Amino acid sequence: MLARSGKVSMATKKRSGEEINDRQILCGMGIKLRRLTAGICLITQLAFPMAVAAQGVVNAATQQPVPAQIAIANANTVPYTLGALESAQSVAERFGISVAELRKLNQFRTFARGFDNVRQGDELDVPAQVSEKKLTPPPGNSSDNLEQQIASTSQQIGSLLAEDMNSEQAANMARGWASSQASGAMTDWLSRFGTARITLGVDEDFSLKNSQFDFLHPWYKTPDNLFFSQHTLHRTDERTQINNGLGWRHFTPTWMSGINFFFDHDLSRYHSRAGIGAEYWRDYLKLSSNGYLRLTNWRSAPELDNDYEARPANGWDVRAESWLPAWPHLGGKLVYEQYYGDEVALFDKDDRQSNPHAITAGLNYTPFPLMTFSAEQRQGKQGENDTRFAVDFTWQPGSAMQKQLDPNEVAARRSLAGSRYDLVDRNNNIVLEYRKKELVRLTLTDPVTGKSGEVKSLVSSLQTKYALKGYNVEATALEAAGGKVVTTGKDILVTLPAYRFTSTPETDNTWPIEVTAEDVKGNFSNREQSMVVVQAPTLSQKDSSVSLSTQTLNADSHSTATLTFIAHDAAGNPVVGLVLSTRHEGVQDITLSDWKDNGDGSYTQVLTTGAMSGTLTLMPQLNGVDAAKAPAVVNIISVSSSRTHSSNKIDKDSYLSGNPIEVTVELRDENDKPVKEQKQQLNTAVSIDNVKPGVTTDWKETADGVYKATYTAYTRGSGLTTKLLMQNWNEDLHTAGFIIDANPQSAKIATLSASNNGVLANENAANTVSVNVADEGSNPINDHTVTFAVLSGSATCFNNQNTAKTDVNGLATFDL
Repeated sequence: MLARSGKVSMATKKRSGEEINDRQILCGMGIKLRRLTAGICLITQLAFPMAVAAQGVVNAATQQPVPAQIAIANANTVPYTLGALESAQSVAERFGISVAELRKLNQFRTFARGFDNVRQGDELDVPAQVSEKKLTPPPGNSSDNLEQQIASTSQQIGSLLAEDMNSEQAANMARGWASSQASGAMTDWLSRFGTARITLGVDEDFSLKNSQFDFLHPWYKTPDNLFFSQHTLHRTDERTQINNGLGWRHFTPTWMSGINFFFDHDLSRYHSRAGIGAEYWRDYLKLSSNGYLRLTNWRSAPELDNDYEARPANGWDVRAESWLPAWPHLGGKLVYEQYYGDEVALFDKDDRQSNPHAITAGLNYTPFPLMTFSAEQRQGKQGENDTRFAVDFTWQPGSAMQKQLDPNEVAARRSLAGSRYDLVDRNNNIVLEYRKKELVRLTLTDPVTGKSGEVKSLVSSLQTKYALKGYNVEATALEAAGGKVVTTGKDILVTLPAYRFTSTPETDNTWPIEVTAEDVKGNFSNREQSMVVVQAPTLSQKDSSVSLSTQTLNADSHSTATLTFIAHDAAGNPVVGLVLSTRHEGVQDITLSDWKDNGDGSYTQVLTTGAMSGTLTLMPQLNGVDAAKAPAVVNIISVSSSRTHSSNKIDKDSYLSGNPIEVTVELRDENDKPVKEQKQQLNTAVSIDNVKPGVTTDWKETADGVYKATYTAYTRGSGLTTKLLMQNWNEDLHTAGFIIDANPQSAKIATLSASNNGVLANENAANTVSVNVADEGSNPINDHTVTFAVLSGSATCFNNQNTAKTDVNGLATFDL
């Protein structure tokens, strides 16, 4: 038999940090308000029971008692179709006979599920005559019960009028009584078709916000299986939602297991999700688990001023509820919830968390079946929590009030059989995940291109819901290069820096700039980036020129001149930031400094001459292309030394071969001034007799116009000279004669030879040995003593004369 129950909850919720003010009293209106409240309570408590009772009284009046003996004896029967919540036992009680007697009347009928399992829609034979024992109408519909309820209501109204309470307390009591009676009446009516629960949450404006309707309807049931659908309509968090599900439960004598599938839809915000759940029950214990999977994606969230988008959050929960078998009045509840997302409103839309979870622990106490007190504490991440207190009123319209007030009846409600048609325990509220909308949308011009010094607009478009507060601009590299960024109203103006001429101009003239827009409510746009590209200036060759500070330079290796290049574009504007090179033709013995950018379109370079003379042409170039319309030309003239004022000297008048000869040359011009930087010319201008050939001479300028070099005496001779002949001289300038003699210190045997070879070894015949002695310069050494020794063999010097002196040709002889 389906359980017929209704439930009304009056719960309070306390959140951390919230303050509740319940002391507001309407001055001077207390008595009138209490009377108004009493009237409302009287109407609601009388109207709903009378409306529901009317049908039951009429139905009861149409039936007449039938003596059981007559019915059984005569076997006069009529067919009777079972209605909702009716069974063989209830039908027997209705017609005043026992179940065994009713079974005998239907002994010739065949039932698909057996006589004991008949249900709504099945047909039974019942007595055709009415028994003297009246059919007992449902207790909830009897006239005596109605009279009792009217009396009880009057007593409550009298208590209300007698109490001294403020207006808000009276209004709250009126709302509670009205919702309780309406919920009870509707639940009683809906329970005829299944398990129904209605909660009417009435706020201070008497609107039906936070109300809920739950309905479970069994479509197929046997002692072992139950196939059902469950439907919920509720309004939570200012959103009207529906939950529709199908479920199956399998029963054994000791446990039940089940599975269910739900479709949840938000009628206010059009969010949808799917749910799947599993159940496992035993006596005094209920276990369940649910999973929630979103079916719809992001939608605008009016509850957050449409500044956010919302969608259902994926998640799951595990639930457990149990009671003490020894004391079934006391029970506990434990729930663990887990949802996923960056900003999930598990507790409240203003307290969003990333991947939040919560643990709920609760206690409930049922003194008798009609009333249950409960308290729950939910604890989440980062200290989020809420506390709920509730008083639940649950009644069975088909059960006597005495049973509903009997504490001994509580245990039956905790059994597996007594909870067969209980509602699925799940979170019917669609938990939402939020994300911030793009309230500030900024688009930049990308790229920003132009010439150096131009001012360009950066903002292409800006869309904001609220007023613009300002921009956050990051342009460090651009400003370091000389650019400027200025905010003017809703636009940003960029002044382009100077163009840089480098080997990689494409990258060296491109600068990033990043901008974020902010509105007055602290909302930011995405960080947008643009590239500022400075285009190369268009240098006009015909409008640019180059010049030299002088037209003539001396080829003295130290004379200088300044080369100046003036750069203009086609409009005559100066062009700065150029990286120049110089093409030169003619004299190559020159030195050029790096170009200097003076910042006003002019560039300078220093030219230093060498020792070479001639014509020099200079042209500045940009990226290998001539930058001016005509080159600059300079004449480098050689410096003329005077033979008359110059001198050529050596340090001695005689030298031994191998000794150094120090030559000093002093060059002076016609004005008897020193002529400098002539070292290279002296290598060819100076020649000395009989010096060692093949030796490079290093001339040094020891003073202005004074040059010295060292040569090596080599070949013997006399009347030798040093000659100096410069390019512009017609006659050389030579020194007085000097002598180079052989150097005995470097004497060595140049040659050794023997004559009369092959003579007889008779102690009389002789051989002549000749020795030639010379120095390092191959000069013969005269009067140099030579000692002869026989190192092997049996020969001796003639007359034992083993020494001899060289002659003028460096020759000494020995007879052996």
